[in-house]
Amino acid sequence: MLREISRRRTLEIEVLRERLTKKLGSDCAPVFMPALSFLYLLGKIEYHAKTDSVEFRSEAA
Repeated sequence: MLREISRRRTLEIEVLRERLTKKLGSDCAPVFMPALSFLYLLGKIEYHAKTDSVEFRSEAA
């Protein structure tokens, strides 16, 4: 998930869900939101409510 976000810097959540489902199959659905929340808590991503997207936060930030 983090690799996918970091490659594109900013992704809408539904686009991210579609890309991961295409790569990993539907088994990723139950853990999608918990994994996204975990990355947010670690400070690896930032959430933008206006666009319902996530942005990769570089280590330098």
